[in-house]
Amino acid sequence: MMWQALVTLLLMPVGPPLQPVVPAADDSIPAQVQQRLGELERCENSLPPGCGNPAIEKLLSDLWSLAGRWAAGQLAAHPEASAEDLAGAMRKLAPGPSLEVSAVRLASGSAAAYAVAVTAVRYGTLLVSARQPDGSFKVVWTLHELAAAHAAAADEIARWGDPRKGFDEGPLAGSVHALPSTPTGHARFYLDAMSQPPAGGTFGAQISIWEWDGREPKCLFIKSYVVSLGTTGGAALKADRLELHSKESFKRFYSCDPCPEPEAVWTLRITPVGVEDLGRRLLTPPELSAADELVDRMARHRDVSDLASLVVIRRLSDALGDYGIAESGRYMLDSYNVENQGASSVLHLRAVDYPPLDLTFENRAGHLFATGLEIPGDSDSETQEPP
Repeated sequence: MMWQALVTLLLMPVGPPLQPVVPAADDSIPAQVQQRLGELERCENSLPPGCGNPAIEKLLSDLWSLAGRWAAGQLAAHPEASAEDLAGAMRKLAPGPSLEVSAVRLASGSAAAYAVAVTAVRYGTLLVSARQPDGSFKVVWTLHELAAAHAAAADEIARWGDPRKGFDEGPLAGSVHALPSTPTGHARFYLDAMSQPPAGGTFGAQISIWEWDGREPKCLFIKSYVVSLGTTGGAALKADRLELHSKESFKRFYSCDPCPEPEAVWTLRITPVGVEDLGRRLLTPPELSAADELVDRMARHRDVSDLASLVVIRRLSDALGDYGIAESGRYMLDSYNVENQGASSVLHLRAVDYPPLDLTFENRAGHLFATGLEIPGDSDSETQEPP
C-alpha cells in the first residue's frame, strides 16, 4: 500500500496551477504615441512637407513599435477580444484623426492572432499580434519589415517600406477587412490601401489579399491602380466577389484631376484556393470610348474604316486640321452626354481646345460605328452617312 500512497503523493499538485502571463499595461505608451504624432504632424505641416527622411523614419519606427506593444498588452488582458474591441482600444492611444486603426481576428484560443492596420497621419503599416505559449501576445510580423526585405525588388510590397514617395504619390495607408476562410480553415483578409499625397486629385491605390497560415500572412494577390477624389471609394465584398472602383485612362482625352472619368468597376473573385482577376468594366458610356479610339487613330494617321463612315472620316479630318490637333496631343474633357435615338445614339462631346463633336453611332457587328458628325457652330458640318 505504501507504493500507492507514494504515487498519490507524487501526483498531487504542488503550488497553484500555471497561469497565463499578463504583463502590466504600460500607461506611458499613449503619451509617447501622442508626442510622436505631434512631431510627425509638425513635419507634415512644414514647407516643404517633411522634416527629412531619417527623422520621419525614426518617428514611424517608434510609432509602429509602440502600437505593437499596446496591442500586445491589450490582447494579453483580453485574449478573446473582438476585432472591433481591439481596434477601439488602439484608437484610445490618440483620439482624433491623426491615428486610424482597423483589425481582423485571424484565430482564437491558444492560437489567437489579430491583423491590425495602423495609419499615423498619412503613413500606414500592418502588423500581426499572436498569442505565445505562455499566454502573452507579441507582434510576430509587420508589413513594413517585409517591405524592407523587398526593397531591392522595388515591387508592390516594397511600396510599404518607403515613406519618401514623391509629392504627387505619397506613402501607402489602408484598412484591413476579413474575407471567407479557406477550406482548410486558414483565415484570409484584404488590405484596402491608398497613397497619401500632400496634394493632387488623382493618386494611386493598392489592393492586397492575404492568407494566415498560423505563422505569418502569405500574399495571394497584390496590385496597384489609380483613383481620384471623385472615384467611388472603398472595396466592397459581395458574396465571393471583391469590387473596387478605379480611374482608367483614355488615349486622347483625360478628365480633370479630381474627376472620376473614365470610372471602372474592377472585380476580383475570391476562390477556395486563391484569387481570380475578372477584369474591369467601364462605367462611362461606350460611345465615349469609341470616340476616343476614333480620334486617336486619326491623329496618328491610322486606318479607321472599321470605326466610321467615309463621310465622317473626311469631315473629322478637316476639323482636326482646322484646330491644329497634334499627333501627340491630349485634351481635357469639358462635358459629354449621350442622347439615345432609337437604333442610334448621339455623343455630344466637348473638350478644351478641341472641336465640339456631335457623333452619331450605330451598333454594327457588335461594336459602335460612327455614321454621322455635326460640329456645332460650323454651318457646313452636318455630315451623315447616306442610307
